[in-house]
Amino acid sequence: MNCANPDCSFCGRTKIEPGKFVAGPDLFIYDKCIEQASLALLDFSGSGNRIFQTNVQDSIRCDFCAKRAKEVWRLLTESGKNICSECVEICNDII
Repeated sequence: MNCANPDCSFCGRTKIEPGKFVAGPDLFIYDKCIEQASLALLDFSGSGNRIFQTNVQDSIRCDFCAKRAKEVWRLLTESGKNICSECVEICNDII
């Protein structure tokens, strides 16, 4: 993990691009990805550029807090990384 110029673990944007990043254990999430995750949690229809998918596999854990899908309201996946609804909420509070 490059803390000087982090890449978003979900979309690949770099710190060079405008925006804010929230750090997790060994990963970062870009503020626009937090926004997209929030929209996915709210199930807004008509959002053709939504990147996150709901993951219900019991063996999958949130990459931020390590909770399993059955321990949280919803677990989202993108680019092989996972974030739970609780961590999305915390990231929104941070941003």
